[in-house]
Amino acid sequence: MTATHDQPLNSSGKALAALLFTTLTWGVTPVFVRAFSLAAGPVDALLIRTTIVAVLFLALMAFTTGFGVTARDWPRLLFVSLAGVLGYFAFSVFGFVHAPAGIGTLIMSTQPFLIAILARLAGTEKLTGPTIIGLLVSFAGSVLLVSGNDLATSTSTTSEVLVGCILIFLAGVSWAIFVVFSRSLIRDHGALKITGLSNIVIVPPLLLMLFVPSLDADPFATLQRLDAGAWASLAFLSFVGATLSVVTWNYAAGILKPSLLGAALYVIPVLAVFAGWAMLGEPITIHIIVAAIIILAGVAISQIK
Repeated sequence: MTATHDQPLNSSGKALAALLFTTLTWGVTPVFVRAFSLAAGPVDALLIRTTIVAVLFLALMAFTTGFGVTARDWPRLLFVSLAGVLGYFAFSVFGFVHAPAGIGTLIMSTQPFLIAILARLAGTEKLTGPTIIGLLVSFAGSVLLVSGNDLATSTSTTSEVLVGCILIFLAGVSWAIFVVFSRSLIRDHGALKITGLSNIVIVPPLLLMLFVPSLDADPFATLQRLDAGAWASLAFLSFVGATLSVVTWNYAAGILKPSLLGAALYVIPVLAVFAGWAMLGEPITIHIIVAAIIILAGVAISQIK
């Protein structure tokens, strides 16, 4: 009798631990993205990160899912890889060079709306009343967030921060493209294979950047000059942020209630704001706090059924 009750309890406890780990990881990930992008430069940061992630997926898939995909699925796979995954990596890396980690993550928190809008355009879902209201509320919060005159950082002017925010918004659009249009592929081939392949196929076109003189790309030289902090950021992003945290999230999602998972997602932007303050010295102003509350309130309203 004891064993039958302990097993669900143990599974639930492990799932909660996995969810806590994932939430903490995703909350501090923008700080490491920004730190590594500043240390390596956006071009080399993009090349280094995507190549390492692709190698990790190559090794993992070689022993698990394999690489086979039907010929009819390749056009869609290329689309979600280039427009989705490549766009997400490129826009986020270049965006976080200028945008503070906390502000950038608050902008990223509006992704549920982008996914809902794209799903509506794709004809797979309908926009509900709460979604539309939540969209308007979060849009107002986003406008408030970037409308202040206190956005400048020690590395970027206010105008540069605004450009960074726009790029991060476009990163959210790119990820929404991947989420919406990869569903049929994931249903047919599994999440690991499609996620892995989409991260692998973006590397060859990115390597063309090495042959563009104006970009001055030299990832090997950059790796040689990185300090210990930059190496730590790279290791975290490659082995924890892009791989382990995805596994722990999927594990938690298979056991815990969706409402608990959704609540955890609201914590991530808050963690990112405080992580940016604690690790990078980014200011937390009343302006940012009010805008964050409005944005997250809009996201919460959109989830009302």
